[in-house]
Amino acid sequence: QKLKAIPGEGLNIPLYILGSSLYSARLAALLGRPYAFAGHFAPQMMDDAFALYVREFRPSEHLSEPYKMVGVQVIAAPTDEEANFLSTSLYQRFLSLIRGRLHRSQPPIESMDGLWNPQEEHAVKSMMSVAVIGGPEKVARGLELLKARTGASEFIITSDVFNKNHKERSYELIMGGRSWNNSGTY
Repeated sequence: QKLKAIPGEGLNIPLYILGSSLYSARLAALLGRPYAFAGHFAPQMMDDAFALYVREFRPSEHLSEPYKMVGVQVIAAPTDEEANFLSTSLYQRFLSLIRGRLHRSQPPIESMDGLWNPQEEHAVKSMMSVAVIGGPEKVARGLELLKARTGASEFIITSDVFNKNHKERSYELIMGGRSWNNSGTY
């Protein structure tokens, strides 16, 4: 069956495998395709998945060597304290998710204390284990460390911030003054 992509029909758009498991890593390796790991919500298998992808990678007509991308939650603000405050919206979203509820983003709160039990706190923090949250310097350092850890060539960044203006500011701080190009990368 022929795939018909709208928009994009007739364009040579490369196929990436996005996943959060060893299965997706193995599939990308066997097909010789770029692999994007969903670290923005399921980072637990990230290191193992990338190791498997590199170890089992087979060059193809599409790609001669492994190409890795990481999905990562990044919340930037002028200060670490404000970024931590803004991140409580994401903590609340993940808490709702593990409770089996889907909620819209909630306003940030002063503390998560009393909202979760110890098991829920552990589960949410596990989902956030590769998130980069802080002021500009901490975010830049965190992304550098994540790149060194994974060998990723690209990040797929999501900044789950409740307020639109704070979200836009977060992306601006993440970019560190760099300009976006037409492909949405910098």
